[in-house]
Amino acid sequence: MLEQRLCATCNDPLTEKQLKKRPNAKYCSTTCWGKRKRYFDYNDSFLNEQTPFAGYFTGLFIADGHNTKADGIIVVELKDEQLIDDLIELTKYHKTKGIRDRQHEGKGITYAISYAGDVGRKINNMGFPRGSKIGIVFIPKFITDEIFPDCLRGIIDGDGGFDLEKKYGYLLCSISNASRKLLETIHEHLLLKNIVKGGNIFEPKPDFYRLNFSHVDSIAIGDYVYYDPNLIKLERKYENYLEGKKYEIKLHSQKDLVCSVLGCGHPARSKGLCKFHYDKQYQKDHKEEIAIATKKYRTENKEEINNQRKEHRDANKEEINKRNNEWYEKNRDTVLERRRKSDLENKEKIKEQKREWRIKNKDKINEQKRVKRQENLDETRKQEKERYHNDLERKRAQNRASYERNKEKRLAKAAKYREENREEIRKKDNEAYTDNPEKFRDKQRERRSKK
Repeated sequence: MLEQRLCATCNDPLTEKQLKKRPNAKYCSTTCWGKRKRYFDYNDSFLNEQTPFAGYFTGLFIADGHNTKADGIIVVELKDEQLIDDLIELTKYHKTKGIRDRQHEGKGITYAISYAGDVGRKINNMGFPRGSKIGIVFIPKFITDEIFPDCLRGIIDGDGGFDLEKKYGYLLCSISNASRKLLETIHEHLLLKNIVKGGNIFEPKPDFYRLNFSHVDSIAIGDYVYYDPNLIKLERKYENYLEGKKYEIKLHSQKDLVCSVLGCGHPARSKGLCKFHYDKQYQKDHKEEIAIATKKYRTENKEEINNQRKEHRDANKEEINKRNNEWYEKNRDTVLERRRKSDLENKEKIKEQKREWRIKNKDKINEQKRVKRQENLDETRKQEKERYHNDLERKRAQNRASYERNKEKRLAKAAKYREENREEIRKKDNEAYTDNPEKFRDKQRERRSKK
């Protein structure tokens, strides 16, 4: 009699048959095995409560995290090893951190750590998509007003910063992201809480946005997010904030010399404008001169520019293709109409180009056809079968006509073959007669009756 044992998940007794088959069995079914409690090499429960660290980690994930397509696994990848080491210490992470050389992407060396279990489930429950999250990040409901400063500190450590303008004596706080909605949410929250008075969002390049604040607002944001110096943070950005606070007196003497553009708030550099708006106005006023100088430069450095463009296209291939596809979808009718018009005007030329291209790339085309056939073998065979039945009568008519055309030639060829191989044919006939004489006689009778 085997001792009674309970399932480690549901506490139901294991059957005698299960214990005989597996004496060390702990689970009554594969379902219970799948629901078993897993043990990780780190603390996986730090997102179970809305603590300052949970808010900071969520903000850091929004900026530099990745929700993998694998179930419940997230990755945080940063250039700053100091911050990764702090995360490892606070989450009691005993696994090895990943090191990646991404210099070919212009990012240098990066460090990565991954989490699963409750951490991955909580991130999924917040609504973050699996795979790429470019342009679709947001502040989840998990972030309350109490932990919003910690979340914002994580976002700034990942996608923002405190930059020092030593020459003009002010501190610039900025956050960059592909999601305009995220930046608008942050800006609205800071305005509602009376943390800042200004700030503006602009688009330095397509589908990429930046939220900038003036010196006074930058110091206010620093005071807001660094309310406790002992909390986790990126040290170099915190040091910039402390250094920038010393510029307050210098800015006070320039408080009436801010940019004249409404909502900008940055110190004026020339003609009542900050550097960004001054450059923008200069380009507008000197458009023709800039165009001539640009054309001259491009003519003189044509080869170098082409190489730079090629490198840029290779490095950003997926992003460029995505942008081109979006543009094509918006302007599809116009593009198709232009193509039809061009095809009609250059019909013969296009035919000749296509013919030359097919001849030149014959092997490549055949290889592509072969690969496509192998990838869709069942569908291809089905199409060939349908095509065969559709053309069956036509093929039969062609075969009959061909037979009639070549009947005399075939008969002459057959007679010549019989004449040359008479002995071999007789030998085969004798062997066939010996093996099955009745069948041989039936064939002879049938042949005579036809004559």
